Amino acid sequence: GTQVGLAVGARERAGDMHVTMAIRTPDGVRLERRLTFLGGSQGRSRAALLAAAALLQRLRASAPAD
Repeated sequence: GTQVGLAVGARERAGDMHVTMAIRTPDGVRLERRLTFLGGSQGRSRAALLAAAALLQRLRASAPAD
């Protein structure tokens, strides 16, 4: 029953974090791939922040204009 969804996958490769995100809004589904520098716990934190920022950007883009 939701209108918005976010799926995030993060995989460490060569010391960096490769992030794949799927964002579903009423406008459709968007798949994004990004690279965050650093691996380990810092890389995972950056991946989470990156996903949150991408979701916010997508929600703002799909919001009706005032």
